[in-house]
Amino acid sequence: MDNLKPEQKAEIVLWDWLKNYGDVYFNKKNVVNCDIFRVEGEIKEIPDFVLRVIIFNKEEYIAIEIKDGDKSSNVRDGNKIFSKYLLNYYNNKTKYFINDKEIKVSRFFLATQYSVDGHLFGDGDEIVINDCAIENNWNGKVVPQFEYSRTKDYGRNLLHDYSLWRKENKIKQCYSLGWIISSNKNKPLFQGISFNEKLNRWSQCLIEL
Repeated sequence: MDNLKPEQKAEIVLWDWLKNYGDVYFNKKNVVNCDIFRVEGEIKEIPDFVLRVIIFNKEEYIAIEIKDGDKSSNVRDGNKIFSKYLLNYYNNKTKYFINDKEIKVSRFFLATQYSVDGHLFGDGDEIVINDCAIENNWNGKVVPQFEYSRTKDYGRNLLHDYSLWRKENKIKQCYSLGWIISSNKNKPLFQGISFNEKLNRWSQCLIEL
């Protein structure tokens, strides 16, 4: 892997982790000879991975933007998972295909090589404890009990931008948005926000594969 660029190395780290929990597709030919996906449409900007998983007994396809977490600017540039990929998909400007079959993407997530360790940034990401009101025991159900400070701040800002867009455009239902970290069992953990169809409202999500 010495001849690979930092982001390519991050892709290999994440592929080696995520392949144990679903089917991973790269956006181009790769050194591990993994299957690929492609996009078509008015805008052909493409994220790095598509992950096929089973969540709550339902098949889902997740678009993943991968960044090298050793540079903070790279992680911040990961906002394109919302500002480009999710919005292009919502506006029918980009469609996703595996082989010749169009797939439906339901979630858009960001990840770095440090996702396997529970955070996104390589430096300065220190563990903080989330408070939990006894009468409203949400801690550990929709957010982790322990989070990393920079990842937490970055993630909340990403979700804030998404919330503003939904309000400004009067969007009731849309795709899940967030980031990937690891659980205390070292399993992929999807943290972010999604529309809860049963409750008919948006809510934070914390989903372990």
